[in-house]
Amino acid sequence: MKPPPGWVCLNSDGAVFGGLKRSSAGGVIRACDGSWILGYNRSTGYCSPLQTELWGMLIGLKLAWDHGFRCVLLQSDCLMAVRLINDDSTSVEHSSLIRSIGRLRRQHWTTRVEWIPRQANKVADALSKIRHADDNELTLFSNPPVAILSLLSRDSQGPPYIRS
Repeated sequence: MKPPPGWVCLNSDGAVFGGLKRSSAGGVIRACDGSWILGYNRSTGYCSPLQTELWGMLIGLKLAWDHGFRCVLLQSDCLMAVRLINDDSTSVEHSSLIRSIGRLRRQHWTTRVEWIPRQANKVADALSKIRHADDNELTLFSNPPVAILSLLSRDSQGPPYIRS
């Protein structure tokens, strides 16, 4: 779903690799017309799938804020993370991440958090899986990596490939 005019869309995702639970998060910020603004990914260490999804949301929201966007539609394919964020839950296991996201959302801006099907989140999924150094440095992509160009093109044309 595209955001209203004047808004940006932030899609985030997390990935956990193998039995070691090594994880990373990634995402993309796009204009209301679907065009690329900024992509990101970062190793998140050793996290559960839900923690990794929450890290992706937090990193993406911080980037959106730092880049001056004040109307942000955050989309994630992790329904549990979306519910925790929208309820401002104090789930003991993930409370520090949820509180950090909540504090950030209470800044002087407008954010909306929505669930989307996994098939509509392919660009963020691919960005979360791009391998990089095992440090926690944030990698920014001012242009889309070649490996995701076909996904970006398909996403910007809308989601006719999503089952109803």
